[in-house]
Amino acid sequence: MADSAAETTPDENRGPEILAVCGSLVGLATLVVALRIWVRARMVKHIGADDWTIIAAMVCLRPRVFRIFMDILSVVVPAPGTSSLYALGNHVCRR
Repeated sequence: MADSAAETTPDENRGPEILAVCGSLVGLATLVVALRIWVRARMVKHIGADDWTIIAAMVCLRPRVFRIFMDILSVVVPAPGTSSLYALGNHVCRR
């Protein structure tokens, strides 16, 4: 039987947790890609098509990540006069 403290309630906001996990993983991915490009440019002295593909993917990822962060932040710090009912991080029963 599940512990009642571990269950989520309809009023629970998980936005800050989602923001922390997404931000950490995006930061880690950016660091890994930057280090890979640095190694390829400085040590190997050749940036191949695979590296350019990774760079393009990271550039295309940025607008989507920004949108996700803004959706989550609308729950954490809603703008005056707006509702955070449909923002990310809210329990599905609340909708």
